[in-house]
Amino acid sequence: MLPANFDPSDPQLWERRCYAYDAQMEPDGNITDLGFTREELIGLVLFRQLRAEVVKKGLSLFITVDGRHRSGKSRFIAVLGSLFSEEFKENLKKFIVSDANSLLNLVEEIDAKKILNPFIMVDEAGSAMNSADWYERIQKAIIKTMTIIGYLHPTIVFLAPIKDLILSGIRKMSHIHLKITRSNNNYACVVPYNVHYNSFRGKPFFSKFKLNIFGMPIRLNSLRVSLPPKELDAAYSAIELERKPIMLREIRNDAVKAAIKEKRDVLDYEEISDFIVKNPKLFESEKSRPDALKFNSNLVKAKFRCSVRDAQTIQVIAERKARGGAIDVQKGASGKQ
Repeated sequence: MLPANFDPSDPQLWERRCYAYDAQMEPDGNITDLGFTREELIGLVLFRQLRAEVVKKGLSLFITVDGRHRSGKSRFIAVLGSLFSEEFKENLKKFIVSDANSLLNLVEEIDAKKILNPFIMVDEAGSAMNSADWYERIQKAIIKTMTIIGYLHPTIVFLAPIKDLILSGIRKMSHIHLKITRSNNNYACVVPYNVHYNSFRGKPFFSKFKLNIFGMPIRLNSLRVSLPPKELDAAYSAIELERKPIMLREIRNDAVKAAIKEKRDVLDYEEISDFIVKNPKLFESEKSRPDALKFNSNLVKAKFRCSVRDAQTIQVIAERKARGGAIDVQKGASGKQ
């Protein structure tokens, strides 16, 4: 999208020529003097429009990105981040995070060093790990992030195989969505959308980008993005390889924790119902009578921290025992809430 010799810090290019495109004015010099193709020029104007959100308007920018695995979305965002921020370019490993703890540690460092317009990439580093629980922790971290470093106008990018895997709260906060596909090994296709969340209807609306180049309005349907620089590609590949074993270990630990929790949550219906019969005053309902005891399943649920279904089952068993009926029950597994 951008030429190899592009320097975003060049004041003449940035403040005069690029500004002329959006202001629908004649550029300072002939288009051939810029040394860009038409496609590169469109990319420059789009890049400037994105960067102006945080640099000139002083806003924060949230971007969501989706695309199938190995489509090139992570590498494209790494290129974009290296153009947005010199700090990102110099230390990819620090500004590319994949968990809430890393994000909060980075936020504390950004706040301490007062890094203006930081670019943060929340990536899964090529792993298939993507759960709502993981994104829920990230969302809480994002709220803290905006509280701590909102005054520094950060740009935060979230990547996922499909956008619906990103927690809805994060999607509602996003301002731009990028859809990335790849049909060959030479380039990827990026479809950019402006995202407008309608709080009254409770859903986002997507619209294509509109640019002005030399007074000519352009509705941007897609961009073709070539391969990233070799140095940047090698740096990201190293991060990807380093983090994959860590993520696989986390997945394995989560599976072990789930198995332990399931074993711990097994309820003994007989033992609990015996306890209720011996202590009826603790669980009696308003409709209970001395000759026909009735128990409240909500009190059972609160006491033993079990599911509604388990509480109702235990209630029935305890009531039958109180009446002297024969009971044949098995131990049940509780889905604790």
